[in-house]
Amino acid sequence: MKVNPELPERERLQSDLGRLRARFPAHPNRYLYVLVAVGAVDAADRTILSTVFEDVKRAFDVSDAKLGLLVAAYSVVATLSLIPFGWAADRYSRVRLIALGFIPWSIAMVWTGAATSFAMMFVARLFLGSIEATNGPSTPSLLGDYYPVARRSRMFGTAAVGGLVGTVSGLAAGGVIASLAGWRMAFFVWGGLGFVCAAVVVRMLPEPERGLPDAIHHLETQVAAFDGRNEPRVVLARDTTSEASADRSVDHDYRHLSVRDATRQIVRVKTMWIVFVAGAVSEFTMSGLGVWAPTFFRRYYGLNAAAAGSLVALLAMSTVVGIMTGARLGDRSFARDPTARIRIAGVASMASFGALFVAFRFDSLPLVIPSFVAAGFLVGVPMAPLGAVGLDVLVPQLRGRASAVRSVLRVGGTAAAPLLFGYLSDRHGLRSALLLTMPAIFFAGVIVLLAVWTYVGDMGRAQAEALRQHTLQDAELTNLD
Repeated sequence: MKVNPELPERERLQSDLGRLRARFPAHPNRYLYVLVAVGAVDAADRTILSTVFEDVKRAFDVSDAKLGLLVAAYSVVATLSLIPFGWAADRYSRVRLIALGFIPWSIAMVWTGAATSFAMMFVARLFLGSIEATNGPSTPSLLGDYYPVARRSRMFGTAAVGGLVGTVSGLAAGGVIASLAGWRMAFFVWGGLGFVCAAVVVRMLPEPERGLPDAIHHLETQVAAFDGRNEPRVVLARDTTSEASADRSVDHDYRHLSVRDATRQIVRVKTMWIVFVAGAVSEFTMSGLGVWAPTFFRRYYGLNAAAAGSLVALLAMSTVVGIMTGARLGDRSFARDPTARIRIAGVASMASFGALFVAFRFDSLPLVIPSFVAAGFLVGVPMAPLGAVGLDVLVPQLRGRASAVRSVLRVGGTAAAPLLFGYLSDRHGLRSALLLTMPAIFFAGVIVLLAVWTYVGDMGRAQAEALRQHTLQDAELTNLD
């Protein structure tokens, strides 16, 4: 966009803001729902296999260790594929990446169902893992460009719930289909759904312009500061414009940044690392609870499998409520105080430790069950605000790669937790193992609160860079004309 030096600064800002707003359509919520549905189908494939383990075991006469190898090999390959697909999400059309990714994904699901030997199924799962990550880095990046900055917590909350729904639906639908039509049909049906997802994504989702919501929010903050409508913390975001201008990062065109320079830029964002580390610790805790909580209630309270499983289902339901509550609170308070997203997430994480301590320390079920449900709620509260914060502090052209890094940390935490919990349980008993690991989520909350001092500055710099990138593009188009 051209800057007219004869206009007073506020009028120039207002003029630039009007131009950007004219380029930013009001994207309907159906784009969010499409991405949620796609994410749910994608997440379900990870649980369908575990639902039909016994059928696969009988079909190929394999050990439990080999069944575990199917999951482990898939997880390793899927994690490794995150990095290249994160890079691709920053360089190419994210909509096409998701849609095209579902084609080999569907082939791999059908291949799994058609496998005539364990070796054939193993190769099919490796192939599935190699293209699993086409959706993961692209979806957060798209959400950040479809909707305004002030709505990001709710967008992330809805997407997170979609992932949980997909995980549960994989367990439920996989079991139902397998019982009615055989275990192979479960993979055939899901493979067909993948082709449907590819068609829906291409037909219904446009590729949004990168960084427009961030550039618009940055200009809105500056205009509001001129009008005296900003709280002190919000005015700080305006002050980062000059700081970003003095920063060496302004020499970069992020559309053509090398892998090395992109990595360097990501590493410099302090808030991102605070959020990512805290998120990995929380994922570690939830993974351990999901695996070992049913055993805890059966071992210490004599509950049967159905009752113990029901308690874990209650945990999942309360987590969903917590996610939506955190999303709404995070967005409502953002305009008044952007750091409220950080404070909500940090305090909820710390409070969840208290609920978990009561749930695993005392022996009275009337006390333990409400505490367990409360813990699920409190653990869910930080998810959406922290997802929004992770987008807010990154230049839009780096979000795919950063999301890949975050996913790697998350996978590492979820993979390590069951093993560590089991090791501690063997040495000290399961109750002690849970009590020894629960303080991790308290310290995750403490780590999150550190971002109060870095978030506004990092967000301001990222938004100033988003605005500068649009200025570069507009200048190039002007020169071409």
